[in-house]
Amino acid sequence: MELEKLVSQIRKKKYGSKKELIKDLNLLITEIHNQIKSEVSRAKKANKNVNEMEKEIEKILYSLKKIKENKQDQSIRNIKFVVDKRGLEALELLKKLKSS
Repeated sequence: MELEKLVSQIRKKKYGSKKELIKDLNLLITEIHNQIKSEVSRAKKANKNVNEMEKEIEKILYSLKKIKENKQDQSIRNIKFVVDKRGLEALELLKKLKSS
């Protein structure tokens, strides 16, 4: 699934359980890792400096993984807020990478 479609789907969806939200969170982490990492490697091959973007990507992935680990302590609403926010940040980074 494309990252943009996934983020849009997650933002629109109403979650009834943490299990359902965590499933989509796992999909989001996988998509971010696959799509953005491939764009980073493509940019590196073109001799572009993407170190700052790489750090931001790692920060986003770390934040999402931390939420997944601490899901018992968080409400569905809080988890969804962070997932939405980090998903949008990942989309912005992907657009920057593609345009550079």
